[in-house]
Amino acid sequence: MFSALRDVLLRGAPTGRIADVLRHDFLYVHPDMLAPFFANHDVPRFASAEGSSPAKLKLAFGLTLTLRGVPEIYYGDEIGMPGGGDPDNRRDFPGGWIGDAIDAFTLSGRTHDQQEIFSYVQSLLRLRREHAALRTGVLWHLSSEEWSYVFAANQRKNVLSSPSTMPISRGSFAFRWRTRRRKKPLQSDFSSAKQRRSWREAKST
Repeated sequence: MFSALRDVLLRGAPTGRIADVLRHDFLYVHPDMLAPFFANHDVPRFASAEGSSPAKLKLAFGLTLTLRGVPEIYYGDEIGMPGGGDPDNRRDFPGGWIGDAIDAFTLSGRTHDQQEIFSYVQSLLRLRREHAALRTGVLWHLSSEEWSYVFAANQRKNVLSSPSTMPISRGSFAFRWRTRRRKKPLQSDFSSAKQRRSWREAKST
C-alpha cells in the first residue's frame, strides 16, 4: 500500500493502483490486521517528497485512516514535519524536553499550518474510533476511476458509503477521494466545508 499511495498522490498514477492492492486482500486471513502506511524512517518524509503539498498530505492521511487495516502513523507527519533522506527523516520532534524553544506537543507550539493538519488527523482518528466499520468492517470497492476512488465499509448495520452509489444509513459518512480537480465541488457527508476545501486544494496541486 505504501508504494501505491505515494505513486497516486505524488506521481500522478491512477487511483486504480490502490484498488489493485486491496483486491489481493483475499490472500490474507485477516486483512483488517494489515498495517497501511505512507511514510516511515527509511524514506524521505511525505511533506518533503517531490510533488507533495499540505493538501496531498491530508489525502494521504484520509486514505490511510479510512481504508482497511491498522494504520501506522510516522511521528511528526501529523504536523507535516519535513525531512529528506536518512538521517534527516529521523530528526527530533519539536518539543517534549525541558528547555525546548518550540513544543509542538501543545497547541500554542504549533504553527497555523501545522495545526490545520493536526486537527484534520484528529478528526479522522475520531471517526475511526466512533465507527467500528472502519476498524474491523468489510471493505467494498464501489468505483475506481483515473482520479477518484469510492469505497464503502460495513459492519452489521453500520454502513459507510458513497452518497452517489449507495444509500447512507443515519449517522454514517461517505468517502470519495479525488486527486484531481473537477468542475463541481465534491460533496461528502463526511467532510465539513473546511475539509472539502482541503480536497479541492489537493486536486489542484
